[in-house]
Amino acid sequence: MPEALPENQTSHYKALGHLCAVWASLDRAINALLQNLLDCSEAQVACLATQMDPVASRCALARQLIYTMTEQQWWIADYLILVNGITNQLGPLRNRCIHDSWEFHEKAINRVDRRAKLSKTGAHAAIS
Repeated sequence: MPEALPENQTSHYKALGHLCAVWASLDRAINALLQNLLDCSEAQVACLATQMDPVASRCALARQLIYTMTEQQWWIADYLILVNGITNQLGPLRNRCIHDSWEFHEKAINRVDRRAKLSKTGAHAAIS
């Protein structure tokens, strides 16, 4: 029988699972938003979602579609804040939580980001 995980790991993995479930709900809500904006069927928006899998891609489409509406609505500014927040803040944070690895210590949990990082030491310097 496998050894039980320490409590900090169990709690952490439960939280990551909850994050995945909430993100899936957000994903479906964005599809419903696109369905309303495009006035199309659920099957049609499912086709779009299949081709535009990342939430950020569908948010970009939703952001562009709002400008095609003929009448300005009072909620457009709030709508854009919400869609931009999903794309620019929530999405990248969610990706780091889900796709990075984690180190568990007795009193701390550290996220390990193994993405390649390119930087320049000056304006005309080589990328290293």
